[in-house]
Amino acid sequence: MPPRSRTGADEPTVQTTVRFPHSLLKRARVRAAVDEVTLQSLVIAGLDAELARRDRRDERRRSRTASRRSAER
Repeated sequence: MPPRSRTGADEPTVQTTVRFPHSLLKRARVRAAVDEVTLQSLVIAGLDAELARRDRRDERRRSRTASRRSAER
């Protein structure tokens, strides 16, 4: 089961419209049913995990760039 999203119960949610490829949406619905979670919580957890992964990647890149600059001096 995917981890619970980090959004707190006190954090307001907003409604949006997102278009997904039919096959991806079908897979997500099946996975949500198998994991016994809502599709909404599955999408939130997935989006949260992807953004966290990208943040870590960007931080590593910034760190490498900073260390290269300091080594050149």
